[in-house]
Amino acid sequence: MIKNSTKLAVYDIDLLIYKVSYAKNVPLSKEQLAYQTDSLNQNLSIIKDVQITNLPKSESMNYQVYRADLSNVIYRINSSLNQIEDISKKNSKFKGYIDGQLYFNSEIQETFLRELVLTRNVILEDEHTVKKGGDLYEHGYEKQRKALEKEDKNIIDEYGGPGD
Repeated sequence: MIKNSTKLAVYDIDLLIYKVSYAKNVPLSKEQLAYQTDSLNQNLSIIKDVQITNLPKSESMNYQVYRADLSNVIYRINSSLNQIEDISKKNSKFKGYIDGQLYFNSEIQETFLRELVLTRNVILEDEHTVKKGGDLYEHGYEKQRKALEKEDKNIIDEYGGPGD
């Protein structure tokens, strides 16, 4: 199920990349991008509907991690779109502005494309790890958790932890 979901998510992100790559010349309506963001949300909804308790233990952690990753990807894309919409509204006083359109200059376009590529890579890494029979938590989260634990320990030591 994760493999199918990753394929659909990458496809939707690829379509967003394609549309945004031409947006500098022509503004996009929110509806033009909503189809892909809605599809990503439907994809997440299907993943959320999977009963983790019915999965083998070895797969349940992968589902939880993938669900978190897909949710984060959608959040990041929607956040970027909301920022672009806010910037577009601020520029509404300019001649030729059409309400509901998203306007991209080179900087906005490049930043959003970079965000889309980063989110695409998250999904592709998950897909690759699952295909190899790997553990998504070990692959992505365990390293970060250990780094945060080390940093937390340093902060606690600096500011006085238990026993001081």
